[in-house]
Amino acid sequence: MAWHATQARIPKEFTTGMPAPLFSRLIEKLCPHRFSWPHSGAHGQDYQVCLICGTAYEYDWITMRRTRRLEELSKGSSAPLSGKQPDA
Repeated sequence: MAWHATQARIPKEFTTGMPAPLFSRLIEKLCPHRFSWPHSGAHGQDYQVCLICGTAYEYDWITMRRTRRLEELSKGSSAPLSGKQPDA
């Protein structure tokens, strides 16, 4: 059976001393990443999302490769993920 971050059972004593952002980054680094098909965002930015940990990566259709990890925005923001700016 494949390893899934959402199914991981981590004892509470191992997570109480570690800040949540640090723990999230650790999970992202250890994730074997299985990606969805490339999508175009609301502002025309192409991206792929890992189906296991949910991390988004910018996608370049010309080279057909992921180029870099996209940073998440605060909830409620309608701006695109960091990367290309929306067309005016």
